[in-house]
Amino acid sequence: MSAKLELNSGNKWLVEYQKGQQDLTINSTAIQQSVVVYKCENSTLVVRGKVNGITIDSCSNFNIIFESSISPLDVINCKRVQVQVEKTTPAVIINKTANIKVFLSKESLHTEFVSSLSNEMNVYIPTQDGEDTIELPIPETLTTRVVKGKLETEVGSKAVGV
Repeated sequence: MSAKLELNSGNKWLVEYQKGQQDLTINSTAIQQSVVVYKCENSTLVVRGKVNGITIDSCSNFNIIFESSISPLDVINCKRVQVQVEKTTPAVIINKTANIKVFLSKESLHTEFVSSLSNEMNVYIPTQDGEDTIELPIPETLTTRVVKGKLETEVGSKAVGV
């Protein structure tokens, strides 16, 4: 397949099959436009402006820096992805992804994270003085028990039977 970076039908940016491209940029964005990234490797994409949503699918060693999105950022079937949110996004949804780093700005500290079938997920937030970042891992291990006829789930694991 050939590499693409194009606006399709006026509302969907397609970034596909990029390999070794460190200077991919989308400048002319509008809030009705979305960005779909597919099968990119060893590449970096910068998205300027506010977009409706961003989906990253089946990428490896991929970096994205974006200003804002109205809908959540979706990361699916990826390996070694780095995300930098410069302004805001309501959520980051991580599915079937290994080794993702998400860097949040002070403006984006409200971002929610939803993950499934993923591992090595870390969020980086700025310190109060903004001089450094703090690494926070997203829990991968959950413990679920039946309590009074309902399931209760908590983060972490305990020895069985304790």
